[in-house]
Amino acid sequence: MRVTTILVTVLALGWVTVSQAADESTELASVLQGRLDKTYGPIWATRNSDAFVDEFFTADPVVTASDGPTVWKGRARALEVVRELMKSYPLISAHAVLTRRLGPEAAYQFVVFTLSGKDAAGKSVQSTAKSLYIWRKGPHGWRVDADHYSFAGMDLP
Repeated sequence: MRVTTILVTVLALGWVTVSQAADESTELASVLQGRLDKTYGPIWATRNSDAFVDEFFTADPVVTASDGPTVWKGRARALEVVRELMKSYPLISAHAVLTRRLGPEAAYQFVVFTLSGKDAAGKSVQSTAKSLYIWRKGPHGWRVDADHYSFAGMDLP
């Protein structure tokens, strides 16, 4: 009887721990999706790259892309990237497909974007891009510390 009680107690505690971890993961994913919705929604719509960078990135972010060797380091360089993206894509929607906590103040997230813009002839076009974000939690909440993005023409089955 005592072994059964101990076993049931251990299993129950294990279930609570797994359940709490799942709840924390779901909560974090929701919080970070909220950050994406805010920054790529109303802030992006203002075309204010300074406001976007201040709200989205840490003070010293790193951004890189799949199409070349350039690594943009720091706020000023992140502003360059964001300004160009805002010119090219006036409307972006972002959807996280995977969020994983790395510790109490760090996480990574895979995000898929739908980008809406115009081609050289002025015709509306849509494309897809992906990012891998490294998030850090600091005094102003969760911000992206590193971003690697790519346009999504290279998916394989």
